[in-house]
Amino acid sequence: MLYDVFWVFVSDYIFTKSVMVSVASKIDLPIKICMPKLVNYPVMNCSLIGLGDLVIPGIVMSYATSFGIRKRTVSYYVASIISYAIGLIGCTVVLTLTQVG
Repeated sequence: MLYDVFWVFVSDYIFTKSVMVSVASKIDLPIKICMPKLVNYPVMNCSLIGLGDLVIPGIVMSYATSFGIRKRTVSYYVASIISYAIGLIGCTVVLTLTQVG
């Protein structure tokens, strides 16, 4: 997390612009997802979400699901899905407020 925070937010002050955002916006590989902004929706200006923002939580949810199956309960799965949804909503809110990738 500190690595991402440094390269997205702090590198602005060291270099001319954010290194992570400039690299991610130039790559045309399937490692990023462009989310349309909720403000000024018709304009094709989007926020970036990296594949790591989806894969790592998916792995955690998979582990929570398998652990819940072993314990014969769905509470781990439900808690991981709710937590992930809250995290994505928080990510969208922060992207909207800071206007940074």
